[in-house]
This record gives sequence, structure tokens and C-alpha cells, in this order.
Amino acid sequence: MSQFNFKNLESRFNQLGEDLQGFVGRIIEDASESRRFVPKTDCFTENDKMIFLIDLPGMDSSQVSITLKDSLITVSGERDVALPEGSEVKKKERQAGRFSRSFSVSAGVKSSDIKAAFKSGVLRIEVPVPEQDDDNEEIVIETDSDTEFK
Repeated sequence: MSQFNFKNLESRFNQLGEDLQGFVGRIIEDASESRRFVPKTDCFTENDKMIFLIDLPGMDSSQVSITLKDSLITVSGERDVALPEGSEVKKKERQAGRFSRSFSVSAGVKSSDIKAAFKSGVLRIEVPVPEQDDDNEEIVIETDSDTEFK
């Protein structure tokens, strides 16, 4: 009866694991390179203001624009993360490119009411939250069966 060589089997499984890990790693790297830059954002209320904190690492305020149209704030810009010329890329994880993020705000907010500041790669936007109108008036619903809808 021949004896089974467990060491050889273990070596083959280890090699298969390493090959599989390398293959999956290359797939993940390829996928991450094709992703576009989307800045991470936190949004919360504080003292009757809506606050947006947007991470824009490696950028400054001259690379970013903020617009307000139809109760929609849009933050856009372009991030460049060029490597030194002549360098050989071994791994590239930092994302670059154009971006645009839009956020709904309350109707009636004017651009002159919005404050924005940029510090240490974080853009802070403060938008006033108008007081809620508590003077709701009830609407009577007709129950007349003669009412027609056209």
C-alpha cells in the first residue's frame, strides 16, 4: 500500500492559496483604479443650520466651486494626484478626476445666506434652516357624490 504525501498536498494548497490571493488582488486593484473620485460627506443639523462637511484631501479652495440653483447646492471641482514624471507605478490607490456632489436644501434659501470655509482639506458649508410654518390650515374634503373629476 502506498503512503499519501501530505507535505506535497499542503505545499500545493499553499501555492494555490497564494495564486488565488494574487489573482483576486489584481482584480481589486484594477477595479479601484477605474473608480471615480467621490468626496466623502457628512451632513447634520446644528443650531438651526444644516452643516455639510466634505473631505477634499490635497485640494484647496481654488479647485472647488459651490453653486445654488432651485434649492440644490452643488459642490464641484477636480482633484489631481499626479505622480512624479518618470516614476514606475507599483500601486496607485489615490483617486483623481472631476467630481460633483449635489444636496437639497430648504426652498427660499439664498446664496447670500450660505457660508463656506475650507480648512485642512475639509470644506464646511453652513446653510440656514428656515423656521417651520406651524400655521397649517385644514382643507375640507367634499363628500358630495355629484362631484366629477375631469
